[in-house]
Amino acid sequence: MSVMLPGEWVGAEVDARAVTGLGSANGQLRGEEIAIARQFQVAGGWPYALAMLGGTGLWAASLVLALAGWMPLMAAFVVSTLFCSCSYLFAHESIHHNVFPRGSRWHWLNELCGWVALLPMALPFSLARVVHVRHHAHVNDPDADPDFIDDAPTLRTAVWRSIVNRQPVGGWRESYRRACEQVGTRKAAAAARHAIALGWLYVAALMIMAWSGHALVAALVWWLPRHIGLTYGRIYLSWMPHHPRQGRQGRQERYRSTRVFHSALGDLGSSYMGYHLVHHLYPTIPLHLTKPAYHALRPILVARGVDCSAKPARGTGMDQCS
Repeated sequence: MSVMLPGEWVGAEVDARAVTGLGSANGQLRGEEIAIARQFQVAGGWPYALAMLGGTGLWAASLVLALAGWMPLMAAFVVSTLFCSCSYLFAHESIHHNVFPRGSRWHWLNELCGWVALLPMALPFSLARVVHVRHHAHVNDPDADPDFIDDAPTLRTAVWRSIVNRQPVGGWRESYRRACEQVGTRKAAAAARHAIALGWLYVAALMIMAWSGHALVAALVWWLPRHIGLTYGRIYLSWMPHHPRQGRQGRQERYRSTRVFHSALGDLGSSYMGYHLVHHLYPTIPLHLTKPAYHALRPILVARGVDCSAKPARGTGMDQCS
């Protein structure tokens, strides 16, 4: 069952267990939290749409220009790798209807952007949505969270596991197939079929490029950037925010389902995942507002028992709130 917290855009996927009973012990604190979060629940709109469509266009252009010999191979590799590393991040906003909300006249563009942004990753948007919504509803549940497969004790192990999990047998394929079966809807079944079809199209495209004498372009401008993007995504968008995967969705546990962390790559290099807790609390806060939302919510998060020491209060070098 999905419910909508006050002030959230229509269509936000939030499991009912995430809000049931939270305000009983401290209704005032809960009310303050929702009021603050409401200020940041604004759709990304045209800047998001243009970034997603433009980014995919640059990726496609780099591939075509490299095939034609009009762009240096390494330059095309860099462009492709950069976009493949953030393509899921773009599509993620469409998953939560954060580009244009349901009910908007432009919502069809929200869906189109999601499909287009994931083309370089050979991942159908329909499957990404089914899997990610289930992740939110059952976060850190080893039997129901399809992303629990990324669990690992160390960063080095997580990198290796991300490579192992994308092999032809088992891994994410099996986890996502099982997730579609557990959801059990027509859309989930269709998403599984989309994944098979798009996977074969991706393989066929690589084979055609190789047979036509462009094997290096296929490898360096699509195959390798895609795998670099997959590794980055599984580490920074899945493993780091949720490690060590203790809290689950529901009641007070939702404040422990993700962690606040500092990355050596900074906020931009880590795709602002250090503030991923805000996203799990309020999925309709768009990515670029999770940082200011975190700082606005920080005193309440600390009162909720969240360890915020990795992200000190703004303008300080120390953790003033904890």
